[in-house]
Amino acid sequence: WVAFGCRVLATFPGYLPLAWRRSAEALITRYAEQAADELRERSLLNIGPLPNLKERLYAAGFDDGEIEKVRRVLYAFNYGNPKYLLLITALSESMQMRPVGGAEVSSELRASIPKGHPKGMDPLLPLVDATKASTEVQGLLKRVADLHYHHGPASDF
Repeated sequence: WVAFGCRVLATFPGYLPLAWRRSAEALITRYAEQAADELRERSLLNIGPLPNLKERLYAAGFDDGEIEKVRRVLYAFNYGNPKYLLLITALSESMQMRPVGGAEVSSELRASIPKGHPKGMDPLLPLVDATKASTEVQGLLKRVADLHYHHGPASDF
């Protein structure tokens, strides 16, 4: 739902790129990473023993390679969705004219994290830096973004 929220917001020309430019600096900090980690931790509900999904995937005909692909996709969503949720929450609070940010944060937590996927996570797809792509590729990326109501192409840049 969070990524869908960004896609819907992208239908308002210019809004999401502007909102992202305004928010990006805060979202690439160790403080935001810590907040995303706290969201992940709080999402672990104590609902009893979970089924062994690997066994179920094997029973459905998956092999080790396919299971690893599923694991990688889930890892990527688990990494990214809490960050999207922080962004959507900040944008919503801002539209309600409620304060966003402004907390006293140590210089260590204000530090930026490295761009791209985190250490230990393989990129799912090779991504293109749209600002350095040829005019033809930039046009294609814009067309894809427009057709899918997204604010821009998927990128680690």
